[in-house]
Amino acid sequence: MIIAVDVQYHHDTATVGGVAFEHWTSECEHATYRSNIDEVHDYIPGEFYRRELPCILHLFEEHSLTPDTVVVDGFVYLNGLKKPGLGWHLFDTLGGKTPVIGVAKSRFASTPKGLEIYRGKSMSWLFTGNSKGCHTLNAWSVSYPVHVEKSGSNCKRN
Repeated sequence: MIIAVDVQYHHDTATVGGVAFEHWTSECEHATYRSNIDEVHDYIPGEFYRRELPCILHLFEEHSLTPDTVVVDGFVYLNGLKKPGLGWHLFDTLGGKTPVIGVAKSRFASTPKGLEIYRGKSMSWLFTGNSKGCHTLNAWSVSYPVHVEKSGSNCKRN
């Protein structure tokens, strides 16, 4: 199972949503998940993972999820190569065995060129990165908007 996750913050609480799908080319989700978080860490610039990672892990634990691959709304490496971001910290926390793909809508200041893909028919770039062992980004770029947009919408519902 592949799962795309996103977190929506409401002051000091959050809602995390996940959309699971079977294959990179799946047009429909297999399942959706949602969890409420009663307390979140403060945002620290450059250390977004400290706020987001506990929310994602809570979703996995609450719903007994063990995905084969995780797609996060954020970066695996903040500079594309060495500085760990949310995706790398999730990859490490999951024991270094579950590939994590990071997809962000805006370029981080030190993101190198060459990580951009278009999202579906949109002319807006997405900035991508991945953890070790994951080489499926281009195959999935067409399906990306459907699943990750649903994960974002899933956590924004009341």
